[in-house]
Amino acid sequence: MTTALTRIGFSADSLGVFGTRQKKVYAFRVGGSAMNCTADAISEALTAALGGRFEPPLFEFADGGINMIATGAPTFSADASSATVAAGGGEENGDRVRSFDAKNGCFYAVVNDGMGSGREAAALSSETVHFLKKLLYAGMGPENALQVLNGAFLL
Repeated sequence: MTTALTRIGFSADSLGVFGTRQKKVYAFRVGGSAMNCTADAISEALTAALGGRFEPPLFEFADGGINMIATGAPTFSADASSATVAAGGGEENGDRVRSFDAKNGCFYAVVNDGMGSGREAAALSSETVHFLKKLLYAGMGPENALQVLNGAFLL
């Protein structure tokens, strides 16, 4: 990575790469010559060195120097839709399908089936999906989040 950035005239006192699914590159005390580099050139150099695509870098002035953060671009996008039908022509049911992106770069599709029918089942199903989404957004892994969810609803 340092070699790729040096080739385009970018320098910094220290560089670090963090993350696996969505990489972040931090450059501290960016050299003055780096300001001659375009955001596209920096993104392209990081892409070539680290794989994956990178968003245009962000620069900030802090602690008497200029720092840079470049974040890996999402590798996919997803669209989802769903429909449910209540049993016996009822108005509501406990079946839910929700999908969302989490902060960790993952896309989740939650299928909640078998909660019953009627308003109570619909409310419990919505609450369950909402709770699971909160756990995943907080950074809990899917397996642990499901264990916590199952434990909470068995009480």
